[in-house]
Amino acid sequence: MLPCSFTMRGCLARAMSEVHRERARVRAEDAAQDLQGRLRTSQALNLEIRGGYYKIFGQQERVPAFVIATLEFNPGWLWQSSAEARARAAHTAWVKTKNTIIGLAPEVRTQLQATLQADRDRLTVLNDALSDMERRQASVQAVPGEQAQRYADVLWLELAKLRAEKAYLIAHSSELQTVLGGEGPRAR
Repeated sequence: MLPCSFTMRGCLARAMSEVHRERARVRAEDAAQDLQGRLRTSQALNLEIRGGYYKIFGQQERVPAFVIATLEFNPGWLWQSSAEARARAAHTAWVKTKNTIIGLAPEVRTQLQATLQADRDRLTVLNDALSDMERRQASVQAVPGEQAQRYADVLWLELAKLRAEKAYLIAHSSELQTVLGGEGPRAR
């Protein structure tokens, strides 16, 4: 038996973690670029206030304290917003062109595509079974009697299992499609 890291589940888990790690890295880089731009913009205007106590012994002064205010303005701020936008666009383009995701081996890609197709086929069958089961439950609930209600309860439990399986298949298909480079099937 192969170790977990060499099984289909292990390959899928590694590939998904790489995709999620790459997305997190891109989001972090975007946030860093945004914060650096804000910092540069905030440095365009600088207000500095200093105060102190100044007493010359032997001389009479009305107020022995002083305050100095300095206001600096960087005129480059007037052109900074367009430069920031160009820098942000260039950084985004650079991040998109970087190919840091490790590619899937052809065998793994084929297995993932087969698994995705099996999930989609099962989802189609499951949707038919769900609609049939829902019709049955609705018709049984209309029948009076204790036996009919017990059967309706059993059908409700089976419906819950089928709905849970459908939710799993939709999520699993979506993750597989993300790893393969697209969006997964939508819930029907």
